Amino acid sequence: MRKFSVLVMVVLGLFALAQGLQALIEGAKKEGQIVTYGSPADWAGYGAIAEIMTRRYGLKHSDTDMSSAEEIAKVKAERNNPVADAFDIGYQFCTIAIREDILMAYKPSKWSEIPLWAKDPLGRCTATYYGTIVLVTNTKVVKNVPKSFKDLLKPEYKGLIAVQDPRRAALGQYAVIAAAFANGGSDRNVDPGIKFFAQLAKSGNLKPVAPSKDLLAKGEIGITLDWDFRALNWRKDIPELAISVPTDGSTYGPYATVLNKFTRRPNAAKLWMETVLSDEGQIAFARSGARPIRNVKLPEDVEKGLLPQAQYKVAKPITNWLNMEAVAKDMGEKWALEVVGN
Repeated sequence: MRKFSVLVMVVLGLFALAQGLQALIEGAKKEGQIVTYGSPADWAGYGAIAEIMTRRYGLKHSDTDMSSAEEIAKVKAERNNPVADAFDIGYQFCTIAIREDILMAYKPSKWSEIPLWAKDPLGRCTATYYGTIVLVTNTKVVKNVPKSFKDLLKPEYKGLIAVQDPRRAALGQYAVIAAAFANGGSDRNVDPGIKFFAQLAKSGNLKPVAPSKDLLAKGEIGITLDWDFRALNWRKDIPELAISVPTDGSTYGPYATVLNKFTRRPNAAKLWMETVLSDEGQIAFARSGARPIRNVKLPEDVEKGLLPQAQYKVAKPITNWLNMEAVAKDMGEKWALEVVGN
């Protein structure tokens, strides 16, 4: 009898969930569109996810690409006249966004499948995928492909290396932490990472420009540090790219899909989150080289498109999430003084 009661409760729960999702879909269809920040088609799996929203629900999608810090500032500035419904930020920016009180609390239907470390208990910030810092090299420009952070200090790479500024982007912060891990530091002590980039700048190897796919394709930069998923996606258009996890160490970190508390289209925003965390959405991330936050079975062709799993053994996780804001602030100040020199 008890087993039967439990079964009935499960069935009723699933029915209620299905009813709730259907109401969400109908509401989103009436709203007619989904507007995002920091979720362009060539970032992780967002292009495929936007296509799902259009094909399946008839929602038009538009995105403005910007860094995590810029997204938070823009959503805050637009609170009385909101534009975006959802946006994508580096997970370490969740603390800032929560403090600014700009995030909608929403627990999606796959909530129980998301690791505890990857979600805010109230549902305001939910990690949806993660990436690993890799070396990306244009082999038409650089003949001897670097394999490690240590390799990047070689004189032959003078003026060829560019990295994101950690004062402005989560990617830059992860690059510094990866360099810290590779040089005896940690996510609590990033000084070895800062000192590495200071040495790289002093040698002339570090070029003071923001790296991009276009600069890499044109050969205006030869080497950068980026996410594995972004680099693997770039290689579809730039087949000469060599991509590998630095052999002396790296790190991986999550990105969060978050919803604008002030959105004019709350149903579309929630449906975007549901789509991102669906099996199809998670596989879309993996197809672009990102690792899904949920434990979903990947198609064989998707598995083959990822870097060999053995390379990731040197990548260490970040465990200092609660203190990452302070670490990032300290990192930015030291980058300005020791790397940029102002």
